[in-house]
Amino acid sequence: MPMYKGCVACGANRIGKSRLGGYVSAMVVTGDHPRYVSPKEGRLWIVGLDSNVIEAVEKPYFEMFMPKRWMDSAKWNGKYNYWTFKVEDREWQVWFKSVDSGRKKFQGDAIDFAWIDEEPLKEGVFGELETRMIDRKAPWLMTATPVEGTKWLKDTLERSDVYYTMAGMRENPYIPMSEIDLFIATHAEDEIDVRVEGKYIIFGGRPVFNRKILALLEENAIPFTEGILGLAG
Repeated sequence: MPMYKGCVACGANRIGKSRLGGYVSAMVVTGDHPRYVSPKEGRLWIVGLDSNVIEAVEKPYFEMFMPKRWMDSAKWNGKYNYWTFKVEDREWQVWFKSVDSGRKKFQGDAIDFAWIDEEPLKEGVFGELETRMIDRKAPWLMTATPVEGTKWLKDTLERSDVYYTMAGMRENPYIPMSEIDLFIATHAEDEIDVRVEGKYIIFGGRPVFNRKILALLEENAIPFTEGILGLAG
């Protein structure tokens, strides 16, 4: 983690991306992360798409991985949606932030780590979040199934200071292969690439050409005009 400003873990549905986010966030708070030496006092933001998703997904996954003795002594502020943890010589606040509340709700604080679950579609939210981390040289983790296929996410993945990894649905041994095969048989190719394979695709409209044919042309170094004539024929 310290080698990069951020990490994007893209993947298919049902492979445990949100569990990963909750697990990493808990390790940052407790000081048990193997690569990131988090400060003894800090503030962490967990960012979800909206308040309902936060309550149903991100908050339970984070709390699941916090040690019992930490949760037993923790204090919950329901008005502002944050936990305060004080255990031994460590003191952390963990705030839950909603993307749909807009950019202004991400102003003000300095933070030491952020977990963003799914790509934030509200303009300016992620930029505002990164600004909160500059003075503390803090890293961030994003977990996402790239169903929106935004150019913003593609540009983020290509940054030299961002580590990008991906995983497919078949890598989850608890999903029956028969169910995956059924999903593949009943969904469009682009949908399969994203939700089953975990691939990133920009969804700016339907592609004019077949992606597999274009990839084959590129692999075999067929001249563009010859390739177009071949497709036309």
